[in-house]
Amino acid sequence: MSDERLRHDVPSPWWGEHAHRYAWAREHVREGWRVLDLACGTGFGAAALADAGARVVAADLDHGALVEGAREFEGVPAAASDGGRRLPAEARALVFVRMDGTRLALADASLDLVVSFETLEHTTRYREMLAEFARVLRPDGLLLLSTPNRPVQSPDGVIHNPYHTQEFDRPELEALMRERFEHVEML
Repeated sequence: MSDERLRHDVPSPWWGEHAHRYAWAREHVREGWRVLDLACGTGFGAAALADAGARVVAADLDHGALVEGAREFEGVPAAASDGGRRLPAEARALVFVRMDGTRLALADASLDLVVSFETLEHTTRYREMLAEFARVLRPDGLLLLSTPNRPVQSPDGVIHNPYHTQEFDRPELEALMRERFEHVEML
């Protein structure tokens, strides 16, 4: 796994921020919603969304993170006990899948919610990723994402994080979102 990868069981100065984002996302989930958590890492956030009643696809490129997440969280039914048995795939509230955000292996208009926190800054193909989010979301679907604010993250104008290919300021991110989405709310 990448050195930058957050783990729910390892203390990190970024843990609180990440946990807060998933708590916020969980407030938006409705029972039975189909959700994609892209760049899910080990899946602690995806598990929280599933626990809120969603059917979640936890997707990442990092095979090691997916294996770890599946070992801990996959197959656990939302808000119920299965007596320690794994559920068949069609009954799972949470499944882990290796998937590229620029080529989502999901049907058009098949999701109610896409969650992707701290992802856009890691790819030069962010426009393709946003196009895929727009494609897989239902017309009334919701995209929740976060990315570092360049003036805060890199106030000297130099990107210091070796895992970031670019960072955005608020106006740039809003303009980028409006290329694909009619309704954009920046918090």
